[in-house]
Amino acid sequence: MSGYSLPSIPDSICYLSQLAVLDLSGCELEELPTSIGNLNNLYELNVSSNNLTYLPISICNLKQLQWLDVGFNELTQLPLNFGDLKNLNALVLSGNGITNLPPEIAKLTSTDKLELFLENNKLTDLPDWLGTLTQLTSLHLNNNNLKNLPDSLFNLKQLNYLNIGNNNFSELPNAISHLSQLNYLSANKNNLTQLPDWIGSFSELSTLNLNSNHLNVLPDSIGNLLALTSLDVANNKLVGLPATIGNLEQLMSLSIHGNSIHQIPVSVLKLENLKNHEELDEYSNSSNNQTLMNKIRRLFTRNN
Repeated sequence: MSGYSLPSIPDSICYLSQLAVLDLSGCELEELPTSIGNLNNLYELNVSSNNLTYLPISICNLKQLQWLDVGFNELTQLPLNFGDLKNLNALVLSGNGITNLPPEIAKLTSTDKLELFLENNKLTDLPDWLGTLTQLTSLHLNNNNLKNLPDSLFNLKQLNYLNIGNNNFSELPNAISHLSQLNYLSANKNNLTQLPDWIGSFSELSTLNLNSNHLNVLPDSIGNLLALTSLDVANNKLVGLPATIGNLEQLMSLSIHGNSIHQIPVSVLKLENLKNHEELDEYSNSSNNQTLMNKIRRLFTRNN
């Protein structure tokens, strides 16, 4: 029923007791009926891109619900019994203009894992209780107005995906340094001028996106990210790359365009898995770089 203009949900739908998936996105709904709580076997509900300002308390009766998408509505709060959704694995609150995180989210402590989508809101800070959601595996905070993260995020030991892109960070929050299971970290489109040495401590990190900041140097410790397959430092103020970048032997994608790099280190010849060597062409003006680029092209041709 997605995309159809509905003045209200037909009451008969809410008595389909075996219904497992319901998609009512983009239907111009202004409210959900109380009877939606009768859908006892529903495990996925998508009511995104409507005009909802609240959710009925009865939605907390959906004990089998695993995925709830209420993104791009006008919600600022959640029902008091929200913690009754003990099987909820993913909550999408994107694009609601939220300025303060609804405290009812803190009650989601019974699930084995939880993905939280909070991007495209108006968050300026996050509450300390966010660190109590120790089952969080994925946290989407991009496109807000954040300047820092609470230290309590130290406790999110299962977190493997973190996106804080397009916020107002001038430095990477120290809270991130203890997230040892991170596989994906994006901090693009912020105001970062330097990276802490602990950036190299993530043994599981495969994707690091630092595009569109104000970085002028990368720390040597970046060469410790031995699992890294994608590194994006394009559109910064870099004048060089550390020689340790050659340690990233799993690297398949390296984006460095839009910088002022004067010389490419010889160690990039170790990056035998690199698929986009053309990224380096922008910096092949000097004779030293041209010689190195010829070697890289020969290496790329041989490996592909």
